[in-house]
Amino acid sequence: MDPFARKMVHALKYEYVADVGAVMGVLLARAYVSCRRETATHARVVPIPIHKKRFRDRGFNQSELIARAYARELQMPIVAGALERVVNTQSQVELSGFDRMKNIAGAFAVHDKENIQGSIIYLIDDVYTTGATLIEAARTLKNAGAQDVIGLTFAREE
Repeated sequence: MDPFARKMVHALKYEYVADVGAVMGVLLARAYVSCRRETATHARVVPIPIHKKRFRDRGFNQSELIARAYARELQMPIVAGALERVVNTQSQVELSGFDRMKNIAGAFAVHDKENIQGSIIYLIDDVYTTGATLIEAARTLKNAGAQDVIGLTFAREE
């Protein structure tokens, strides 16, 4: 991961500097537009949710902060409550790719099917490592009727 991106992610997730999330979301939106030049119609922005316990500990969902700024920058609707983390999974930082897939399996549920069905979902997370979280969340959204799911992250762990 780029050293600047690493510092931003660390400040957001571990130092609880919530304002960094807005900057990350704007940068992600601008990078996406520079690559794609268009956004899909009937699209919704959905952040990867964190479990209620982790939310209580941290005070915010880092992916939601990024997603809100991304949606605002691209003037897209955000449906932050559409996807819920129903299993309080263990932190994936130290897990292998296989263990990450096992850890995250069945962790999500859709609670706002009306905003998901037939929509193109821009699924936002902070960091892509093995893709396990995005894959499981996308599977859950597709099973709930999403037309397509486009996973976007601010950074990629190498």
